[in-house]
Amino acid sequence: MTTRAERQGRNESLFREVNERIAELNQTFHVDGRSEFLCECSRDECKEPVSISLDEYEGVRRASTRFFVIPGHEDLSVESVVERSERYVVVEKIGEAAEEADDLDPRRAPGGRLGRDLRDRTVAELVARSQTRRQARARQRRRRRRALPP
Repeated sequence: MTTRAERQGRNESLFREVNERIAELNQTFHVDGRSEFLCECSRDECKEPVSISLDEYEGVRRASTRFFVIPGHEDLSVESVVERSERYVVVEKIGEAAEEADDLDPRRAPGGRLGRDLRDRTVAELVARSQTRRQARARQRRRRRRALPP
């Protein structure tokens, strides 16, 4: 069963995937200055633009559990605020939301190694990989519980 935190992690990861494509185009066409990216908050209805530079974007993307959102779109039940500016807030996922964000990071491959070319990844592949990793973590938790003395 998918938890609220996992659903939020998936939603934010979807917008991160879109922003990866925007960043890729900016690099291809050598765009300088700020560009319009999409807010990576967990709100289903949000499609707000966030104006940031490619360097700012890459700074946030260095950690697979960090996202940028417009001020006021933070959800402190699944994330903590890392940085604030007038234009955006950097948040870091915690708990299950962090695991889901890490699993769905298009820049990472299973085992934490850098992933293959982004164009080869689909959201369906990322979700399937996330489900597999979530099932493996659940098996590990069950084994640990059985190994504990009563």
